[in-house]
Amino acid sequence: MARYFCGSKPMNNNFWKGKKVLVTGGTGFLGKYMVEALCKAGAEVLAIDFRKPAWEIIGFDFREADIRDKEKVRDACRGMEVVFHLAAIPSIARAKRTIYHDINVEGTRNVLEGALDHKVHKFLHVSSSTVYGIPDEFPLSEKSPVHPLGKYGRSKLAAEDACREAVLRGLSVSIIRPRVIMGAGRIGIFSILFDRVRRNKPIYIIGKGTNAFQFTNVSDMVEACIAAAERRQSDLFNIGSEEILPVKEELAGLIRHAGSCSKVVSVAPWLARAGLKILSYAGISPLVDEQFSIADKNFKLDTTHAREVLGWRPRYSNLESLIQAYDWYVGNIKEEGGQYRNILGVLGRFKHSQMGGFQKQP
Repeated sequence: MARYFCGSKPMNNNFWKGKKVLVTGGTGFLGKYMVEALCKAGAEVLAIDFRKPAWEIIGFDFREADIRDKEKVRDACRGMEVVFHLAAIPSIARAKRTIYHDINVEGTRNVLEGALDHKVHKFLHVSSSTVYGIPDEFPLSEKSPVHPLGKYGRSKLAAEDACREAVLRGLSVSIIRPRVIMGAGRIGIFSILFDRVRRNKPIYIIGKGTNAFQFTNVSDMVEACIAAAERRQSDLFNIGSEEILPVKEELAGLIRHAGSCSKVVSVAPWLARAGLKILSYAGISPLVDEQFSIADKNFKLDTTHAREVLGWRPRYSNLESLIQAYDWYVGNIKEEGGQYRNILGVLGRFKHSQMGGFQKQP
């Protein structure tokens, strides 16, 4: 077991001081923030993940473990009072068909079984807003119907079902459904956007950009998770920012902040989706179907329940979260960039001609 260190002093928090806490997925984007916050609060943290952390945070232990390994997971749960289950494979292009079920469903079951076996007091499960599918309400509440879209969304709903089964067996479980988590350190698909802004390239968007597309700041997410984990009752909470501008305005704000000459260019939804499907079939699309299916839709979660029950309030707007992520990217980018650097530009290579065909742009 490796020991890692950070420079911040633990916060004075009577609830968490001395609590034994397990964080799965502890070296990921959200995991780093979660581990740091718990350490500052005085918890005794064990983080597990399939890879070692590339950063240093004070006062936590780390074990290399895959949540598909039942014995390693069960052993990690030994003596724990609270489990934060963050580990999952996200919605990514070219993922193997079965990997979502293996990690997001069976892996979650392994962690739940370990928590039940060792009589963990509280289990916090991070789910996803993708369980709602293409939104047919605005905003979406925890009681809105779920119609998960794609393998990832279906796997996250199945993981929620596993959590509910564990509740019936006596485990206290709170489930968090966040919108897209954003903030310093978030890259992934957003590195394409940030790279084009940095290089003054056009930003092509699906639709007119008049829709509201909610983010969740990573720090706000951590605060919500910790608040939910302090409650004995099992519950379900939507989490997301409150200050949301139309997509086109959010991007314009980012471009102004960056001092970029990029322009936001709308692409007809049917044309964009057709192009992205072609890229998907070719195995080079950075997006999966469920991502570009909702890109031009209003997608906002109603966080009333979290605000009323947890006393939680988001501190960051959509734009502030996006700017945090961009600034981090610019400060940490490697000049060679990623494999998808030019993919977004493909959307701008064609336009719909008046004759109903496709016409290549100069």
